[in-house]
Amino acid sequence: MVHFLHETLGFFASLAFFHLTFASPIHPQPSPAAISLPLIARQKRVYVPHDYDTSNSTKRFRVADDSQTWKGGLYYDTTEYLIEVGIGTSDPPQKYYFMLDTGSNVMWVYSNGCPEAQCGPSRFNYEVTSKSYRPTMEQVYYSYLDETFIVGYMGSDVITVGPIQVNDQQFVAVDEAIGVLHYDKKQDINSIGMFGLAYPSDVNIRVVGDKDTKIQKRAYMTPLKNMREKGLIPHGMFSMYLGPETKQGDSNGHILIGNYDIELIKEEPLFVSTILAKSGLPEDYALYIEGLSLFKDAPGHFQDDHLQTVIQAAMQPSLNTINVIKEWNFADDSSNPINIAFDFDTGTPDSFFYAGYTTEMFKLITGTTKDPQEEDWDIDCSYLQSDIYLRIRVSHEYKQAKADSDPNPLYLDVPISAFIKKKDTCGCEWTLGAHEPETGNMMLGQDFLRYFYLVHDFDHNQLGFAVPKDRSSRVGLKSKV
Repeated sequence: MVHFLHETLGFFASLAFFHLTFASPIHPQPSPAAISLPLIARQKRVYVPHDYDTSNSTKRFRVADDSQTWKGGLYYDTTEYLIEVGIGTSDPPQKYYFMLDTGSNVMWVYSNGCPEAQCGPSRFNYEVTSKSYRPTMEQVYYSYLDETFIVGYMGSDVITVGPIQVNDQQFVAVDEAIGVLHYDKKQDINSIGMFGLAYPSDVNIRVVGDKDTKIQKRAYMTPLKNMREKGLIPHGMFSMYLGPETKQGDSNGHILIGNYDIELIKEEPLFVSTILAKSGLPEDYALYIEGLSLFKDAPGHFQDDHLQTVIQAAMQPSLNTINVIKEWNFADDSSNPINIAFDFDTGTPDSFFYAGYTTEMFKLITGTTKDPQEEDWDIDCSYLQSDIYLRIRVSHEYKQAKADSDPNPLYLDVPISAFIKKKDTCGCEWTLGAHEPETGNMMLGQDFLRYFYLVHDFDHNQLGFAVPKDRSSRVGLKSKV
């Protein structure tokens, strides 16, 4: 009897559980949403000490008001793009402005150990502002392509990006930064750190011990990779639109972390692989480019800010109907691979090609010859209305010398007005840089990139390009024959 009663009670208990399980709906956890953040534009200023050797500087830097402050670029629209990020678990967290950079991967912030004259009063002081900060004795030296650098110590804390908190985020608390960023008390917005957007990679760590020090490589987890692995964003990607040129303040640009916004572009993005391992640039975004061309197209009637109305921009000529002025194929030099890696960097204001290409382009457009060593290349402002486009032909894979060219390359077309800027005083200048010696990678900077909506898919190691609705640029695939 007891056994029968036990089985009966078990039957009804199971029935009740079955009823509760199927009668009461289980609400799934909401999927993570993409994070949309506005981009804040700011004219770049960097710090250089009195004894710094300026003779090795590049065209991108020139001494400005005093011997300690360099203006990061020759032109007024040399811009860094910032987002606001919180650090620590205080309520609210301490918020700072970070420069976005696809050309580097490390997140760093000026710390209290950095001199106030260089870094300003709003430096990160973890002893006061964040009880959750975890320091280490791992000293980091990180250098950039233009030989500027930072030195500081690796640590970790909670960071707040938009509506989400990211735990255990590694970043460098910087004590010294030469030529990278600079506090400027004349401006309301002071960027005090760098938010690296490139792929994760190792960084060099100087481990300080009781008896000796050692240099060793250490894996570094970028903020975006950390978000992805923690399931805080829906996809391992981010998309950016830099917006039109601006000196200061709201740029009308944005970054969307975790997806791309189809409402801002004319068509779905077209993707190419970055194949970074073969470029020798493990943490950078790069494109493999087979060649360049100048061609004439229907007049675009560009406005001074290089924008068109949506109606004008929609009336684009066919990708297959062009009047070629000059075409350069890298395969013509049989000693080199048929495609060359171009760096791809939203933190660099101006693009630059090998000097031979830049000077020949300038001569074909204007009829005059320029010396690559000259800093200022004057050009008539009427070329802002030019019907000439620059086309970049992008491969889908790395190619060795004498290989067959890509049968279906990606075309990226921009008007040459992208490389013409009005001076602060009067007249215009040609800004496409001339790189010497003609070795290493060429660069696609902000002047080129702001003509596209950029999708960085780090899950699949690829870059996507689309045309914003307010731009006259074009993206297309060559038709297979």
